[in-house]
Amino acid sequence: MDKIALRANTLCIQNGARLSQPANVYIETASRQRESRGTLYVLLEPVNARPVPHALLTELTRTLAGSYYGATGSLTRGLRGALLAANSALVEHSARLSENQRVLIGINCIVVRGQDAYIGQIGPALLLLQHGTAQQGVLTRYPESSVWIRSASPTATDMTLEPPAGLRAEVEPSLSHVWLQPGDMLVMATTGLARTVPAASLAQAIGVASLEAASANLERVAGGRDISA
Repeated sequence: MDKIALRANTLCIQNGARLSQPANVYIETASRQRESRGTLYVLLEPVNARPVPHALLTELTRTLAGSYYGATGSLTRGLRGALLAANSALVEHSARLSENQRVLIGINCIVVRGQDAYIGQIGPALLLLQHGTAQQGVLTRYPESSVWIRSASPTATDMTLEPPAGLRAEVEPSLSHVWLQPGDMLVMATTGLARTVPAASLAQAIGVASLEAASANLERVAGGRDISA
């Protein structure tokens, strides 16, 4: 069995400026004592591009990491529990605010351990998996479809069907598992990328061998629009 070597890069463009340490993108590697839990990657997407305090984003990522690495049992169970804990923290935060001030966020998480990748998502979230090169590979999207990929401003009814974190206490994360191969490219990104860039162009952008090239390609196809990946 080929060993998977992980390499990660981040890209965040806001108002035309590139941010080197975005608060909504987070990577947490398990300590030596908990290395069996894998590596946790998180991307948070505020709904309707509403500004979210840096401290709140940091609190949410810490809640996700603390809950996940503190859990016992299966990785899927731990990831689900972490997503629910983050949603509860956001609901509690919003309970002190008026409806216009309420913070709603999409949570996109993936845990990688060996060749296993466990995906957990609430609300607006996008993960792209490219197997092989753009010419010979296959691009898979998680989720394949959602109200958040179809529209930047879903109706109230659609939001009820696929609620973001913070909307209500009862929410059920979307959970998936994929089997990775050496050379695969995983991209967690804000949903605007899927709304504005054709799938074929995304496959071309990330179906490359270099993380740096993939990052530059994503920035190019985003065409100046805000993006986190």
